[in-house]
Amino acid sequence: MHNSLETRIPFLDREVIEVASKINWDSCLNFDTMTGKIPLRKLLKQKTSYQTTKKKGFGVPMDRWIRTSLRPLFEELVLNRDDILGMEINKLQMKVLFDEHCGARANHSWGLWPLLSLAIWEQKYLG
Repeated sequence: MHNSLETRIPFLDREVIEVASKINWDSCLNFDTMTGKIPLRKLLKQKTSYQTTKKKGFGVPMDRWIRTSLRPLFEELVLNRDDILGMEINKLQMKVLFDEHCGARANHSWGLWPLLSLAIWEQKYLG
């Protein structure tokens, strides 16, 4: 959220929620332009001439983190276990995916990160 202001709190107002619940959901979306929040955009257009049209977020370098600083943690909490929350881990296949990822032959962070997160959660709360 670099150089921005968080403005979601007013959307939690009871009156705003009541009005929103009366609006037909398909009037809020334009599938041709992949634009949402149409009623809100129309209302804001009356008040300001500047509106952003594209989110300007940032990416998290999870792939690099798993290869570097999170690597020992992943090895300890995922690779060295037989199961997570009672669900069996195919250790051979997991090692293949992890080695491909760490060798930068593939980016498996989309699958490795949730497993690490689940293992951390299990250790913290069910430990």
